[in-house]
Amino acid sequence: MALASPKDSPSLLIVLKQLAREWRVRAHDKTPATRHTLRSYLALPLFNLLRLISEHTQQAFPPAWLQHFAWYSDKPVELMPPLPSRLFTPPDQELDDLGLPSDHATGSDLETLRMIRDELLMCDRDGRTAAILGQLPVTSTATKSASPSPSRQTRKGRKSAEAKPAKLRRPRKKRNPRKQFKGPRVVLGSPAAGPKVMGQQKGPLTRAQYDVVKALLDAGESGLSKDNLDRMSGHGDARKVLKRLAEKDPDWREAIQFPGTTGRRYRIS
Repeated sequence: MALASPKDSPSLLIVLKQLAREWRVRAHDKTPATRHTLRSYLALPLFNLLRLISEHTQQAFPPAWLQHFAWYSDKPVELMPPLPSRLFTPPDQELDDLGLPSDHATGSDLETLRMIRDELLMCDRDGRTAAILGQLPVTSTATKSASPSPSRQTRKGRKSAEAKPAKLRRPRKKRNPRKQFKGPRVVLGSPAAGPKVMGQQKGPLTRAQYDVVKALLDAGESGLSKDNLDRMSGHGDARKVLKRLAEKDPDWREAIQFPGTTGRRYRIS
């Protein structure tokens, strides 16, 4: 396959963004008819692209960091979450829909994300993009739509037109209304006994989980702000404790009301 010149090659960052959108759509598709096996999932063009980027870049970026950058590539690097410590796991889309406040990368994580972005832009300038995309067995239209389109002959004369990037939109999920449950959503009991959540018996909580849930139950309908939740529970990461509970169990997700936007309150009601 003949390699295109750097001038004719599409931007590597644009190709990565478009393939990442396709990845996010596939990752969030949970219907039985389209659920993918691990082999077909890893065969997505994006993973081939990330492998080629790793082989052609001067910096030895771990695969999990490149996957993290790709997943959030539609965001400015200053708004991307911190890098994963080990493996990258796509976040739960339903939790994203709740509008939970997210942490942004700072310090060395932010610097690394900027290095990844700058390395991709450098590939465009020094010709490595053509070498990378020349080896990419792309099955989608990402590289075609990102490439400069040839000039078109019109009635009024020659007119050059740039192809618009393919838009791979994630299908929106309808939010289900909160369950109509009669009775207290959470019955805490003693630390040694598991609580009842939405009428279902659960296993024992950790000390941090127990303290955070008790603080919200004590606050009642008025709820607690993030700072007051940290103070009343005695745990500085109280918000993350609640988020992990909601991620693991749909009953907890129904019982806990997250603020949605900064400045509002957490509550269990």
